[in-house]
Amino acid sequence: MTDESIMPIGKYKGEKLANIPAHYLLWLYENTSIYGELRDYIKDNFDEKNDDEVWRVITRYGLIRKPLRDFKKHYINYSEEIEFSKSQLTNLKADIKNNILTEDLIEQYIKEEAEFVNYLNLSVGGLMEITNNYYQQYLELNPLVEKFINEKKI
Repeated sequence: MTDESIMPIGKYKGEKLANIPAHYLLWLYENTSIYGELRDYIKDNFDEKNDDEVWRVITRYGLIRKPLRDFKKHYINYSEEIEFSKSQLTNLKADIKNNILTEDLIEQYIKEEAEFVNYLNLSVGGLMEITNNYYQQYLELNPLVEKFINEKKI
């Protein structure tokens, strides 16, 4: 296989091998049972140029990128949910002030909003914990990746 060959499997199936991120090819090589020409292509294009440390760093670096990108998506969703909850509370406050709701409905709505806020708090807290772990790995790996790039090892 060459850089112009088409990726036969996986996430990048149909793409030219030259256009596939190195971390993905390295991950395939280390974590799947690929064989034949594709395995040889990855080995020929990376193994001779890189030592084991480079392989490990690039593979780990590639694996942390998706969770960090996902954080942004989740953050936006949670921010929208928080804004919606704020608007609900504003409406509830106005309804209470205008005596539109019964005491039972007020208690019900306050309980529902409290449950929702607790859910958000747990969700955001869990997301932050996971993301912080990946971010710490990024801080550890990024200088190594930049070093490898500067040394033209990748």
